[in-house]
Amino acid sequence: MNLENYKYFVVAAEELNFTQAAKKLYVTQQALSKQIDKIEKFYNARLFNREPPMSLTPAGECLYRHMCRIMDDERQMRNELDGLLNVSNRHLTVGVSYYRSSVLLPQVLAEFYKEHSEIQVEIKENNLSKTVEALKLGKVDLMFGYEDSMDKTLVSKPILEECVVFALPRNLASEYFSPGQLRTMRDAEAVSLKQFAHCPFIRLSSYSWLGKHFDRCCESEQISPKVILDSSNVLTTLNCCIEGIGAALIPSLYLKRITEEQLKNLYLFRWDYPEARCSSAVLYLKSSYISTAARDFVRAAQTTCASLKKDLDSYFK
Repeated sequence: MNLENYKYFVVAAEELNFTQAAKKLYVTQQALSKQIDKIEKFYNARLFNREPPMSLTPAGECLYRHMCRIMDDERQMRNELDGLLNVSNRHLTVGVSYYRSSVLLPQVLAEFYKEHSEIQVEIKENNLSKTVEALKLGKVDLMFGYEDSMDKTLVSKPILEECVVFALPRNLASEYFSPGQLRTMRDAEAVSLKQFAHCPFIRLSSYSWLGKHFDRCCESEQISPKVILDSSNVLTTLNCCIEGIGAALIPSLYLKRITEEQLKNLYLFRWDYPEARCSSAVLYLKSSYISTAARDFVRAAQTTCASLKKDLDSYFK
């Protein structure tokens, strides 16, 4: 077995389709099948359930995890050797969740490329759990996520303290609240979900991070808000709120997607639910070799988010 054999298997395991995997590897499907047969004979184990839909066997899942780590060790060794030999590493792979990438990455990359225009950055987008999995398998060098002190395999570099805000359309504000109530809420440091329980509400799906907090808060405060729309997309939720369909809870970072004209349609309030505050961070494996480019990317994220925090705070002044 060699790294080329491992590469064939890893791509086939990720695609779970020999035709697509062969195209990705620039080989014929017959050549790929021969390589997989060779690996199965070498380890004396069936690695794929080949009947549709194709899947990995337990042995295949075991082999996939270990082969990814072996290939990542080799990649890190090359990066570290390049550093020792003063050879610049010109590639950086960053993992990020789907929606966060459109809000955060453009500004971070603009800051990073001021000093590193020679670096090719590859962005891999997925949901948060899949992105963490990719980091641990060596598929990405760094990822955007949340500060995690519990997982001892990860290093978290905090970049931004985030809160959740209530976005209340002005048409609903005039219908459900008196001018005095609105003044009181706007003067307060934060507001509770209970204050909005009688409003039509747009909720992020219950399997999302924010949706789970919404459900827990409703349970603890013993309220049943009038949910008229469920969405799994933060930006869809925000845009429906701007159109006046319902009030919504929105992570503060996404306020950057609102234009000044759209902002005129909303009242914004901080949510007083403590668990809805979180610290965004850039994460990497403690065991990883972190290149100069990767360290500079973290610094670019921290610099960008320091400026971003000032912008977000201005929405509540």
